[in-house]
Amino acid sequence: MPYHHFDATAEGGASSEALLEAALGIARGGGRPLPCAYGSKKPVPLHGLTDAAVVRDPVAWCRYWWSRGALYNIAEVTGFRVDVLDVDTGPGGSGWAAFSRLKEAGLLTGAVRLVRTPSGGLHVYFAAAPGQRGGSLRGLHIDFKALGGYVLVPPSQIGGRRYEVIDERPWTGATFSWEAAKALLVPPRPYRAPRAWRGSQKDLVTWLEGEFAGNRNNALFWAVCKTLEAGDEDTASELAGVALAAGLGADEVRKTVQSAYLRAAADGR
Repeated sequence: MPYHHFDATAEGGASSEALLEAALGIARGGGRPLPCAYGSKKPVPLHGLTDAAVVRDPVAWCRYWWSRGALYNIAEVTGFRVDVLDVDTGPGGSGWAAFSRLKEAGLLTGAVRLVRTPSGGLHVYFAAAPGQRGGSLRGLHIDFKALGGYVLVPPSQIGGRRYEVIDERPWTGATFSWEAAKALLVPPRPYRAPRAWRGSQKDLVTWLEGEFAGNRNNALFWAVCKTLEAGDEDTASELAGVALAAGLGADEVRKTVQSAYLRAAADGR
């Protein structure tokens, strides 16, 4: 049996009735409420958010946990009804710079709720995008809560400070793209061309053998493209054998060579 706190309220906290109503609001809206220890983010059910996620009757679940004067913080399991961008603040830095860049790029358009967190950060709510998983950019102090995550919601509190709604907007159904956010904030490294090569087509084989292991896949693609530019498919086949001998997997070599042929076809060679 779960333990309960039967005192009506705690300093900075909400009444048990307010907590129950907030949990029921999530359940009736299609969400999954998760009870957490009062003043904490720690889930109370034995299997945490997994228990909340598989509940068949969320309303009955709410009445079980938050009735009879019980005090529990409320979390919402993300990925069902909402996904949430979490802008962190703390001694190690804040996510406000990243937040501003996302806003300027239009990636926050359609957010339906803004919640101030006890630490002074922000939760930005969107409609859940089917199948989208969360992630974290720790160096930029932002997290994204989707499938497999949860966030505390008002009127939960930590350290006597509540989560507070600061803006509520009409439901638009707009979702947030974590992949687009990552591409903006941490763009992929530009392609690094293999080291310079000069010589005959056959010299490419020796050149590829000398490439360092971490760049051999890029080098193979570049070398095969070069041989195809010259119409030398025999050397292209030989390069594949060199790559295999150098330790690249057969599937990787096949896909890389195929990509080079597709590039050559696209270029009209």
